[in-house]
Amino acid sequence: MTDPQTQLEGRLIDFYRLRKWLGDGESSVVFLTDHDGRDAAIRLVSVGEGENDLLSQWHDAATLSHPRLQNIFGSGRFDVDGIPFAYVVTEYADEVLSDVLPERPLTAAETRDVLEGIIPALDYLHQRGYVHGRVTPANLLAIGDLVKLSSDSIRKPALMREATQEDIRELGRTIVEMLTQTRPLGEEPEGLPDPFGDIVRRCLAVDPRQQWTASEILTRLEGKSPNRTQVSAAQSALPEPEAIPVLNEPPAAKRPFPIYALLATVIGLILLVVWVMRNRQDGTGTTAAPIRIATATDPVPAGDGPPAPIKTDPGTTPPRLVEEASPDILPQAAASIRGKVTVVIRITIDEVGNPGRASISSGAGNRYFAKVAIQTAQRSRFASAKKNGRNTTGDLRLRYDFTNKETTVTAAK
Repeated sequence: MTDPQTQLEGRLIDFYRLRKWLGDGESSVVFLTDHDGRDAAIRLVSVGEGENDLLSQWHDAATLSHPRLQNIFGSGRFDVDGIPFAYVVTEYADEVLSDVLPERPLTAAETRDVLEGIIPALDYLHQRGYVHGRVTPANLLAIGDLVKLSSDSIRKPALMREATQEDIRELGRTIVEMLTQTRPLGEEPEGLPDPFGDIVRRCLAVDPRQQWTASEILTRLEGKSPNRTQVSAAQSALPEPEAIPVLNEPPAAKRPFPIYALLATVIGLILLVVWVMRNRQDGTGTTAAPIRIATATDPVPAGDGPPAPIKTDPGTTPPRLVEEASPDILPQAAASIRGKVTVVIRITIDEVGNPGRASISSGAGNRYFAKVAIQTAQRSRFASAKKNGRNTTGDLRLRYDFTNKETTVTAAK
């Protein structure tokens, strides 16, 4: 892509103004833009036959919710001089790790801080059947006070086991690069400080049965020993999304004496309970609070006050909510609610009832629940607006009231 500054800078792409060129690659270019009054990044990708797959990938990634994953605000397509592009709008990164490493390596403490942030996000993806695909310094982002994984490469692979293993290998290479400024190409590096040498060796293990999962790497980072030294269950029988891994049974030819088998079973159950409790405490799992669609007889909840009405032409019936998706809320986020959190969003529904672009009308002060509200709406089912008896595109306002027990959604005028 030649001279993207002069070709694209200043253009309006749907709702987004391309304010400043930030960088480009072989088939993509990144600009600074705005989203709800804040800096954001918009990545434009030259596409062909794979356009729908890419947009579907970004849409799926936008439904995921973890505090250490970069937020995706929207995506779509457009043409520039007859050339098709897809775009994705994400949080703006204040700093990228790949810009730091040419100047200096990270200290052991800095490396630990980075890993303690991104590994739970990687585990979150793997447990739900997704992979990141690019666990490299260029995709480790400083956003505010947090280090996050970029989100525009997240996908559901055809071969989950192999793709997960490659995520872990890339993580191992990135750990080495953080500490040494050099990405390993062959033999495992020596002389890395504890526990990173142990972790890297397990990440780069040639035998998949010896490779640790993201959860086990986090356990080692916490100064503990993972439950298994031969990690065959983790890689040969990856759990389906939301499932809990099952500990390996010993091979039939090596079954212990019955009393030891009983003891091993008891120990395994204890370890499984510990694993579940640790994930609950760490917040790596999510909980879907019950959701209730308010009716016309329900009292109007108190909050930010009624938003300005959406103007409709005479003879137009606005879109309506048919079936609301369950919100995906982290357990610690739900537990932190005292009283109620209210978010009002505005969402566009196309002529066949598909949800499109959404924005916050009020309640943007709580960014986490604002994102949950948008993601929940974009996974819901709607009936399209009608004008003179025909389906048409229209906007709908939805009010989400979150408590620590349930979520209520009300159509707002």
